Amino acid sequence: MFLRFALDRRRSPGFTIVELLIVIVVIAILAAIAIVSYNGVQDRTKATQMISVADRYIKALNLYRAVNNNAYPIPHMDNPPTSRIACFSGIDDCHTSDDATLSAQLLAGVRTQMSGAPLPLPTPYQVMFVQAVTYDSAVNANVLHYYILLQIPPSQTCPNAIAGTRFLNSSLDGNGTYRSCRMAMTSTV
Repeated sequence: MFLRFALDRRRSPGFTIVELLIVIVVIAILAAIAIVSYNGVQDRTKATQMISVADRYIKALNLYRAVNNNAYPIPHMDNPPTSRIACFSGIDDCHTSDDATLSAQLLAGVRTQMSGAPLPLPTPYQVMFVQAVTYDSAVNANVLHYYILLQIPPSQTCPNAIAGTRFLNSSLDGNGTYRSCRMAMTSTV
């Protein structure tokens, strides 16, 4: 009778410790793959949103240029002088009153084009409109460029073109929190 009880106990339903550990390890591996994929999707979404918003700003700047005798706004000269003309981070978050005013005007123009719809940017990224002399490998010379400086997640690559602009160069910030993409709008040698 004891032998019969021992045999029945061996065949009782249930999992061994080894089987449970294997199941836990497989679930952990699948969860890790899902988390990595999810983070990649989030970064691609943020980059796509930034490119879409930059496209709207570029169109607004080109409209400004068309209305103002083929000229973009000029950079403000604060102390120390910067080449930034305007910056956008969703509302009109800029560092000086000069570019804050221009940023607000350009944002108003963009909102007019979009029938008043707001243009929030995914934080902490922003778009800047800049004028600077930059080496351009396409012409093998230093060139005065008007360009958009677009910030995207560091895991993403910069687009080749946005709304008639072309890719100039990119760089990572010191902390690795974003990648800056320089998109040349127009240039003069």
